Amino acid sequence: MSIEKNLSLLRKKKGLTQQQLGEMLNISAQAVSKWENGLAEPDLTTVKKIASIYNITVDDILETDMENVVDVADAETIAMTVSENLNEKITAPIGFCKKCGITVTNENFGTDNPAVTCKKCYEKNLEDERKKRKEEKEKIMIEGGKMRSLRIKSIITGIIIGLCIMFAGLTIVGPAGILLGLFTYSFVSLLFFEDSKTVSILFEMASKSIRWPGLIFTFDFDGFLWLIGMKILFAVLGFIFGVLCAILGFIISFIFSPFEYPFFMYFYNKELKETEAKANRI
Repeated sequence: MSIEKNLSLLRKKKGLTQQQLGEMLNISAQAVSKWENGLAEPDLTTVKKIASIYNITVDDILETDMENVVDVADAETIAMTVSENLNEKITAPIGFCKKCGITVTNENFGTDNPAVTCKKCYEKNLEDERKKRKEEKEKIMIEGGKMRSLRIKSIITGIIIGLCIMFAGLTIVGPAGILLGLFTYSFVSLLFFEDSKTVSILFEMASKSIRWPGLIFTFDFDGFLWLIGMKILFAVLGFIFGVLCAILGFIISFIFSPFEYPFFMYFYNKELKETEAKANRI
Protein backbone atom coordinates (compact mmCIF):
# COMPACT_ATOMS: atom_id res chain seq x y z
CA MET A 1 0.00 0.00 0.00
CA SER A 2 1.40 3.43 -0.95
CA ILE A 3 2.02 6.21 1.56
CA GLU A 4 -0.98 8.22 0.37
CA LYS A 5 -3.28 5.28 1.12
CA ASN A 6 -1.61 4.81 4.51
CA LEU A 7 -2.20 8.47 5.39
CA SER A 8 -5.85 8.25 4.37
CA LEU A 9 -6.41 5.00 6.27
CA LEU A 10 -4.75 6.30 9.46
CA ARG A 11 -6.79 9.48 9.40
CA LYS A 12 -10.07 7.64 8.89
CA LYS A 13 -9.25 5.15 11.65
CA LYS A 14 -8.85 8.03 14.09
CA GLY A 15 -12.10 9.60 12.95
CA LEU A 16 -10.43 12.84 11.85
CA THR A 17 -11.37 15.02 8.94
CA GLN A 18 -8.79 16.51 6.62
CA GLN A 19 -9.54 19.90 8.17
CA GLN A 20 -8.91 18.62 11.73
CA LEU A 21 -5.64 16.94 10.76
CA GLY A 22 -4.57 20.09 8.93
CA GLU A 23 -5.20 22.18 12.07
CA MET A 24 -3.02 19.80 14.10
CA LEU A 25 -0.21 20.19 11.60
CA ASN A 26 -0.79 23.93 11.03
CA ILE A 27 -1.45 23.34 7.35
CA SER A 28 -4.52 23.56 5.12
CA ALA A 29 -7.01 20.77 4.46
CA GLN A 30 -6.10 21.07 0.76
CA ALA A 31 -2.53 20.03 1.55
CA VAL A 32 -3.77 16.90 3.35
CA SER A 33 -6.03 16.13 0.39
CA LYS A 34 -3.07 16.36 -2.01
CA TRP A 35 -1.10 13.85 0.12
CA GLU A 36 -3.97 11.36 0.18
CA ASN A 37 -4.53 11.66 -3.57
CA GLY A 38 -0.85 11.19 -4.44
CA LEU A 39 -0.47 14.73 -5.79
CA ALA A 40 2.18 15.61 -3.19
CA GLU A 41 4.09 14.04 -0.31
CA PRO A 42 4.77 15.42 3.18
CA ASP A 43 8.37 16.11 4.11
CA LEU A 44 10.17 14.08 6.76
CA THR A 45 9.50 16.60 9.53
CA THR A 46 5.78 16.52 8.79
CA VAL A 47 5.79 12.70 8.67
CA LYS A 48 7.34 12.69 12.15
CA LYS A 49 4.56 15.01 13.39
CA ILE A 50 1.94 12.71 11.85
CA ALA A 51 3.52 9.70 13.54
CA SER A 52 3.46 11.58 16.87
CA ILE A 53 -0.23 12.43 16.42
CA TYR A 54 -1.15 8.81 15.75
CA ASN A 55 1.31 7.54 18.39
CA ILE A 56 3.13 5.32 15.90
CA THR A 57 6.58 5.28 14.29
CA VAL A 58 7.64 6.77 10.98
CA ASP A 59 8.28 3.22 9.75
CA ASP A 60 4.70 2.31 10.51
CA ILE A 61 3.51 5.05 8.15
CA LEU A 62 5.84 3.75 5.44
CA GLU A 63 4.65 0.10 5.89
CA THR A 64 3.40 -1.52 2.72
CA ASP A 65 0.43 -3.12 4.53
CA MET A 66 -1.15 -0.57 6.84
CA GLU A 67 -3.92 -3.00 7.81
CA ASN A 68 -1.45 -4.81 10.12
CA VAL A 69 -0.44 -1.68 12.05
CA VAL A 70 -1.71 -1.85 15.64
CA ASP A 71 -4.07 1.00 16.56
CA VAL A 72 -2.43 2.40 19.66
CA ALA A 73 -3.34 6.11 19.30
CA ASP A 74 -6.41 6.71 21.43
CA ALA A 75 -8.78 9.65 21.51
CA GLU A 76 -7.13 11.14 24.60
CA THR A 77 -3.77 11.42 22.80
CA ILE A 78 -5.38 13.11 19.80
CA ALA A 79 -7.30 15.48 22.06
CA MET A 80 -4.11 16.47 23.88
CA THR A 81 -2.37 17.13 20.55
CA VAL A 82 -5.23 19.29 19.33
CA SER A 83 -5.23 21.19 22.62
CA GLU A 84 -1.50 21.82 22.41
CA ASN A 85 -1.76 23.11 18.84
CA LEU A 86 -4.72 25.32 19.70
CA ASN A 87 -2.87 26.67 22.73
CA GLU A 88 0.08 27.57 20.50
CA LYS A 89 -2.29 29.51 18.23
CA ILE A 90 -3.90 31.29 21.19
CA THR A 91 -0.62 32.43 22.67
CA ALA A 92 0.88 33.46 19.33
CA PRO A 93 1.49 37.25 19.28
CA ILE A 94 -0.80 39.32 17.05
CA GLY A 95 0.93 42.67 17.52
CA PHE A 96 1.39 45.46 20.05
CA CYS A 97 -1.39 47.55 21.59
CA LYS A 98 -1.42 51.08 20.15
CA LYS A 99 -2.55 52.45 23.54
CA CYS A 100 -0.39 50.79 26.18
CA GLY A 101 2.20 48.98 24.01
CA ILE A 102 1.83 45.48 25.51
CA THR A 103 1.98 42.34 23.35
CA VAL A 104 -1.47 41.36 22.06
CA THR A 105 -2.42 37.67 21.67
CA ASN A 106 -5.76 35.91 21.20
CA GLU A 107 -6.13 35.82 24.98
CA ASN A 108 -6.05 39.61 25.43
CA PHE A 109 -7.12 40.65 21.93
CA GLY A 110 -9.51 43.60 21.77
CA THR A 111 -9.71 44.84 18.18
CA ASP A 112 -7.60 45.37 15.09
CA ASN A 113 -9.72 48.15 13.58
CA PRO A 114 -8.27 50.67 12.97
CA ALA A 115 -5.22 49.38 14.85
CA VAL A 116 -4.36 46.48 17.13
CA THR A 117 -5.60 47.13 20.68
CA CYS A 118 -5.59 44.93 23.76
CA LYS A 119 -8.83 43.88 25.42
CA LYS A 120 -8.36 46.20 28.43
CA CYS A 121 -7.74 49.30 26.30
CA TYR A 122 -10.52 48.32 23.89
CA GLU A 123 -13.05 48.02 26.73
CA LYS A 124 -11.83 51.34 28.17
CA ASN A 125 -12.33 52.98 24.76
CA LEU A 126 -15.85 51.57 24.57
CA GLU A 127 -16.61 52.87 28.06
CA ASP A 128 -15.23 56.32 27.19
CA GLU A 129 -17.34 56.39 24.03
CA ARG A 130 -20.43 55.40 26.00
CA LYS A 131 -19.78 58.19 28.51
CA LYS A 132 -19.20 60.67 25.70
CA ARG A 133 -22.45 59.67 23.97
CA LYS A 134 -24.28 59.86 27.29
CA GLU A 135 -22.96 63.36 27.99
CA GLU A 136 -23.81 64.47 24.45
CA LYS A 137 -27.30 63.03 24.77
CA GLU A 138 -27.84 64.75 28.13
CA LYS A 139 -26.63 68.04 26.65
CA ILE A 140 -29.02 67.75 23.70
CA MET A 141 -31.90 66.75 26.00
CA ILE A 142 -31.22 69.78 28.21
CA GLU A 143 -31.21 71.99 25.12
CA GLY A 144 -34.46 70.42 23.96
CA GLY A 145 -35.95 70.89 27.43
CA LYS A 146 -35.04 74.59 27.41
CA MET A 147 -36.58 75.02 23.96
CA ARG A 148 -39.79 73.28 25.04
CA SER A 149 -39.93 75.29 28.29
CA LEU A 150 -39.39 78.56 26.42
CA ARG A 151 -42.18 77.72 24.00
CA ILE A 152 -44.59 76.94 26.84
CA LYS A 153 -43.69 80.16 28.68
CA SER A 154 -44.17 82.23 25.52
CA ILE A 155 -47.59 80.69 24.83
CA ILE A 156 -48.88 81.01 28.41
CA THR A 157 -47.62 84.58 28.82
CA GLY A 158 -49.00 85.55 25.40
CA ILE A 159 -52.41 84.06 26.23
CA ILE A 160 -52.64 85.79 29.62
CA ILE A 161 -51.62 89.25 28.39
CA GLY A 162 -53.55 88.79 25.13
CA LEU A 163 -56.77 87.97 27.01
CA CYS A 164 -56.31 90.96 29.31
CA ILE A 165 -55.85 93.31 26.35
CA MET A 166 -58.75 91.68 24.52
CA PHE A 167 -61.21 92.19 27.42
CA ALA A 168 -59.97 95.74 27.91
CA GLY A 169 -60.29 96.36 24.18
CA LEU A 170 -63.83 94.98 24.10
CA THR A 171 -64.76 97.54 26.72
CA ILE A 172 -63.06 100.43 24.97
CA VAL A 173 -63.20 99.76 21.22
CA GLY A 174 -65.77 96.98 21.05
CA PRO A 175 -65.29 93.95 18.72
CA ALA A 176 -61.96 95.34 17.55
CA GLY A 177 -60.66 94.31 20.99
CA ILE A 178 -60.59 90.68 19.79
CA LEU A 179 -58.21 91.56 16.99
CA LEU A 180 -56.14 93.63 19.41
CA GLY A 181 -55.92 90.63 21.74
CA LEU A 182 -54.70 88.35 18.92
CA PHE A 183 -52.04 90.86 17.89
CA THR A 184 -50.95 91.18 21.52
CA TYR A 185 -50.71 87.40 21.93
CA SER A 186 -48.43 86.96 18.91
CA PHE A 187 -46.33 90.01 19.81
CA VAL A 188 -45.78 88.99 23.45
CA SER A 189 -45.07 85.37 22.50
CA LEU A 190 -42.42 86.34 19.96
CA LEU A 191 -40.67 88.62 22.48
CA PHE A 192 -39.34 85.43 24.17
CA PHE A 193 -37.31 84.49 21.08
CA GLU A 194 -34.23 86.58 20.33
CA ASP A 195 -33.99 85.35 16.74
CA SER A 196 -37.51 86.43 15.78
CA LYS A 197 -37.89 89.27 13.28
CA THR A 198 -40.36 91.00 15.59
CA VAL A 199 -37.70 91.35 18.31
CA SER A 200 -35.11 92.45 15.72
CA ILE A 201 -37.36 95.21 14.38
CA LEU A 202 -38.27 96.42 17.88
CA PHE A 203 -34.70 96.66 19.19
CA GLU A 204 -33.28 98.02 15.96
CA MET A 205 -35.76 100.88 15.96
CA ALA A 206 -35.38 101.49 19.71
CA SER A 207 -31.59 101.79 19.36
CA LYS A 208 -31.78 104.51 16.73
CA SER A 209 -29.98 107.75 17.62
CA ILE A 210 -29.15 111.10 16.03
CA ARG A 211 -25.59 112.09 15.26
CA TRP A 212 -25.55 115.79 16.08
CA PRO A 213 -23.12 118.17 14.36
CA GLY A 214 -20.23 119.73 16.24
CA LEU A 215 -20.80 123.08 18.03
CA ILE A 216 -18.67 126.20 17.65
CA PHE A 217 -18.62 128.58 20.60
CA THR A 218 -16.53 131.43 21.99
CA PHE A 219 -14.40 131.11 25.10
CA ASP A 220 -16.41 133.50 27.22
CA PHE A 221 -19.31 133.35 29.64
CA ASP A 222 -21.99 133.80 26.98
CA GLY A 223 -20.32 131.21 24.78
CA PHE A 224 -20.36 128.61 27.58
CA LEU A 225 -23.98 129.35 28.39
CA TRP A 226 -24.86 128.90 24.74
CA LEU A 227 -22.94 125.58 24.62
CA ILE A 228 -24.69 124.26 27.73
CA GLY A 229 -28.08 125.31 26.41
CA MET A 230 -27.49 123.61 23.07
CA LYS A 231 -26.26 120.42 24.79
CA ILE A 232 -29.43 120.30 26.86
CA LEU A 233 -31.54 120.99 23.78
CA PHE A 234 -29.80 118.21 21.81
CA ALA A 235 -30.22 115.83 24.73
CA VAL A 236 -33.95 116.55 24.92
CA LEU A 237 -34.33 116.26 21.16
CA GLY A 238 -32.32 113.04 21.17
CA PHE A 239 -34.51 111.62 23.94
CA ILE A 240 -37.66 112.58 22.08
CA PHE A 241 -36.27 111.07 18.88
CA GLY A 242 -35.40 107.84 20.70
CA VAL A 243 -38.86 107.61 22.24
CA LEU A 244 -40.50 108.22 18.85
CA CYS A 245 -38.30 105.53 17.24
CA ALA A 246 -39.15 103.11 20.06
CA ILE A 247 -42.87 103.82 19.63
CA LEU A 248 -42.56 103.45 15.88
CA GLY A 249 -40.61 100.18 16.32
CA PHE A 250 -43.28 98.92 18.72
CA ILE A 251 -46.06 99.74 16.27
CA ILE A 252 -44.27 98.15 13.31
CA SER A 253 -43.26 94.99 15.22
CA PHE A 254 -46.72 94.77 16.83
CA ILE A 255 -48.41 94.85 13.41
CA PHE A 256 -45.80 92.50 11.92
CA SER A 257 -45.92 89.89 14.73
CA PRO A 258 -49.15 88.02 13.79
CA PHE A 259 -47.83 87.50 10.25
CA GLU A 260 -44.53 86.13 11.50
CA TYR A 261 -45.88 84.05 14.39
CA PRO A 262 -47.26 80.97 12.52
CA PHE A 263 -44.13 80.61 10.35
CA PHE A 264 -41.75 81.17 13.25
CA MET A 265 -43.48 78.61 15.47
CA TYR A 266 -43.63 76.09 12.62
CA PHE A 267 -39.84 76.16 12.12
CA TYR A 268 -39.25 76.36 15.88
CA ASN A 269 -41.32 73.20 16.49
CA LYS A 270 -39.53 71.50 13.60
CA GLU A 271 -36.15 72.34 15.14
CA LEU A 272 -37.37 71.06 18.52
CA LYS A 273 -38.44 67.72 17.00
CA GLU A 274 -35.10 67.37 15.22
CA THR A 275 -33.27 68.04 18.50
CA GLU A 276 -35.30 65.39 20.33
CA ALA A 277 -34.84 62.90 17.48
CA LYS A 278 -31.08 63.50 17.55
CA ALA A 279 -31.02 62.73 21.28
CA ASN A 280 -32.90 59.46 20.67
CA ARG A 281 -30.42 58.40 17.97
CA ILE A 282 -27.43 58.68 20.29
